[in-house]
Amino acid sequence: MDDGANLNVVEKKENLVSHNKCLFSILSFFLGIAFICLIAYIVIFKIVLSNNESLILSNNSITVTAPQKLKPTPTPNPIIKGVETYTISQGKTNGPKMTKAVIDPHDPNIGVTQKFTLFVNHTKPVTIAKITLISDNKTKTYNLKLSEGTPLNGQWSGSWKIDDTHNQIYSFGIEIGDGTYTSKNTITIR
Repeated sequence: MDDGANLNVVEKKENLVSHNKCLFSILSFFLGIAFICLIAYIVIFKIVLSNNESLILSNNSITVTAPQKLKPTPTPNPIIKGVETYTISQGKTNGPKMTKAVIDPHDPNIGVTQKFTLFVNHTKPVTIAKITLISDNKTKTYNLKLSEGTPLNGQWSGSWKIDDTHNQIYSFGIEIGDGTYTSKNTITIR
């Protein structure tokens, strides 16, 4: 029985050693994972900190906030210089019919006088003609006056000094009427 008992003790010892080796392997595995996570965490912080971003740690979460950067002003699309003529098509309308608009100069600088001429025909006399100039920072309405022809078939013109930029926004809202019916149109340049 001594041999059997000794054999039993040896088996238990071998099982214990085997069990300890298994626990050591599992512990080594988890320590390896923890080490990899620590390295990844350090690398992420290094990248974040090198970009001058701010970090907020709260409730076991990380919030990365990018620094505020100035947005460059986009370069405006080029506009044709000098005089520009627009042909205007309208569907069936009871109001006055616009056929053409001439803008001179088309791309004015601040301080320059701009002239707008609108060609209109209608079966009743036109009694009102106005444009609304929309630019980067302002919206202004100007009345047009009959400059050539008759109120039934004529040219309506107006001029004004440019006092705002038109780098991003530049359009003309057109409105003409005969006292009963009104026709509207828009020329959008930017």
